Amino acid sequence: FQIYNDFILYCKDEYTIMKKSISNLSNIILCNLSEKILEIYSSTQFKRLFVLTDDNIISIYDLLSGRFVTKIEIIESHQISNISISLIWGFVLIQLKTRLYLYSINGEFIKSVNFPFIIKRISPSDIDNVDSFVFQTEDNKIGFFEAF
Repeated sequence: FQIYNDFILYCKDEYTIMKKSISNLSNIILCNLSEKILEIYSSTQFKRLFVLTDDNIISIYDLLSGRFVTKIEIIESHQISNISISLIWGFVLIQLKTRLYLYSINGEFIKSVNFPFIIKRISPSDIDNVDSFVFQTEDNKIGFFEAF
């Protein structure tokens, strides 16, 4: 689940995302998908919902209206392990084991980068007011890089 302002976003079942009001407990269906939902991510700043399904597709929705924006399809043998949204410009970072993909907040491809190590965790940061990401490797080393 994710929290967005006065709402909780959650999967009602494997195919439906609900938006529940914290104040009046009403439920609204935000979207239905045909593939099984693995994870949901949201950006309150950019009002986007990112839905990862088991076919390695990320569907992007507008958080306010539930309107479908676009989809990102990653054709790789590895499953997507994390999605992170940068804090300033809303770059979408998609993490696989040793490869990162960077997209705009509206799903336009920017670049991909291979790493010679496995990234265990990654989080957005705004070091010196520059969009960046901090990461931890599998052997617990810490590093960071600018998003663009």
